[in-house]
Amino acid sequence: MFISALATRLRRIPVRFHWSLALFPLLLLGLDAIGARDARGPGHEMIYAAFIFASILLHELGHAVAAHSVGIRTREVTLHLVGGHARLERHPGSGREELLIALAGPAVNVAIAVVLLGLRFTGAIPASSLANELAILNLALALFNMLPLFPLDGGRALRAVLSFVMSHAGATTVAASCGVVAGALMILLSMEYGAPVVGLVAFFLAFGSYVEGKAVMQALAMAEAREKRSPVGAPRRA
Repeated sequence: MFISALATRLRRIPVRFHWSLALFPLLLLGLDAIGARDARGPGHEMIYAAFIFASILLHELGHAVAAHSVGIRTREVTLHLVGGHARLERHPGSGREELLIALAGPAVNVAIAVVLLGLRFTGAIPASSLANELAILNLALALFNMLPLFPLDGGRALRAVLSFVMSHAGATTVAASCGVVAGALMILLSMEYGAPVVGLVAFFLAFGSYVEGKAVMQALAMAEAREKRSPVGAPRRA
């Protein structure tokens, strides 16, 4: 009964495709050109691309399932060039809820990798390079998303853990600062080893950490200002 109700709920979540997905073939061609991966023909590339986005979609649906388990509805899932985003109807109400939702996505990718490797080693599927690539891809997605940078799951998981011992504002400040520092270190490493794409991604993630921290502090300041303007015991408008 629960699984049936959950499947019905997931089918009602709109899945949007961002215009940046049109650039994905160019990204694959760029990786092939610099030797970052081996091209194996158009058919292989199309199948590989389809499985990439299927893995990302399942990752986001993992967040949606976890959010549903704590009573939070997912408004929509958007897939874009560098991943996906599950937009929830409200922020998690506690560190425990945020941690559960943040870890659910990477957990799905780990589960996919375990299943693929299990089928590969038991001989249930051929020892094809595609199966191996997809298993590695999902492990890479899980590890990448657990980096302590906003808006990645790792940044949200770090804030959730910190919120057990400090306020939400303090946890956000510390987690966002860690994200900025981690992003800066990644940029320096990308310059050292000649990886400009990694540096560009690190820059946007570090900037995302800074924006997340600033947005939360601004929201708290606005809330405090509203409380100061409202006299104690004043009647509320209906």
